[in-house]
Amino acid sequence: MALHHKAFALFSGFPDFRTGMKNCREEQIMVLPVELMKLLLLEKLYLDNDKLAQLPPELGELRSLKVLRVDNNLLLSGDIPTELWVPDWVNLDLSHNKLCGDASFLFCADKPTNLINLSFNNFEFDMSMIKFSVSTWTLVVNNNMINGSIPAQINMLSNPVNFNMSYNRLCGIIPAGPVMDKFDGAHFYHNKCLCRSKDSCL
Repeated sequence: MALHHKAFALFSGFPDFRTGMKNCREEQIMVLPVELMKLLLLEKLYLDNDKLAQLPPELGELRSLKVLRVDNNLLLSGDIPTELWVPDWVNLDLSHNKLCGDASFLFCADKPTNLINLSFNNFEFDMSMIKFSVSTWTLVVNNNMINGSIPAQINMLSNPVNFNMSYNRLCGIIPAGPVMDKFDGAHFYHNKCLCRSKDSCL
């Protein structure tokens, strides 16, 4: 079962998910209806390109959820609720928001993740100990404040085709291998001290 936010009104019993809130711009924000959290068989949820302001922790209770898009919600800010580690994400797109804090718990070698996009946020965490799902083919985390080093396990990814770690605070040697060797410097630009070899780090 898939659900796009623009279709909420079609579901009987769903209230208006836009609640007017007064602020300096008299803007409205998207408020997810509590009825949404009762859709325990929901597999895909599209909340992109709107005015969602918060990720409710109750999303983690939707254990069947495989796909979540909340990209391009310019009002969406703050930390990600840790409850979001529960679903077995296949596609997860949190890009182009104002989210911050630790997002490392979203990465797990045992999950069936194909796509994870955290780009253009303010995430800040250590990448060094992360274990990536080998099924990942899109890994885009550019334009954040991610630190640490790139773990060698990244070379175990089966067939990555979309990859970007530029504009972060990563450091150390980029681990040589079949995955990292296929991407040129543009995918690593503007980090603190990333390099291809020990000699080039000097």
